[in-house]
Amino acid sequence: WPGDDPPSEKSVYMMQQAGIEKGWIPGENCKYLQKVKNVGYFYEGGTESGKAGPQTWMMKKSNPELEQKRRAKIEAYEKKREAWYSKSAQQREKAIKKGLEWPEDAS
Repeated sequence: WPGDDPPSEKSVYMMQQAGIEKGWIPGENCKYLQKVKNVGYFYEGGTESGKAGPQTWMMKKSNPELEQKRRAKIEAYEKKREAWYSKSAQQREKAIKKGLEWPEDAS
């Protein structure tokens, strides 16, 4: 399972995409996605597996307009994250050039 605990919208989306790559199509053969101990499980539905846990999401067929908004939101997050890491790397490089020590946990 990608990401932190509790799962973010991004990590659920990433897991859903990983499922699609394996043939689990939301709203068709995949009705639920569940996180249990950092492992993602895909379910077709039904009651054979028992009651769903607290970290379970219902998968529905995607709405192209909502999917586009979700992707834009994730891309904006990735750009901000990339800019932050880039700035941190530049600061670290400047400090090293000046002969200063850069703490390992400062990145």
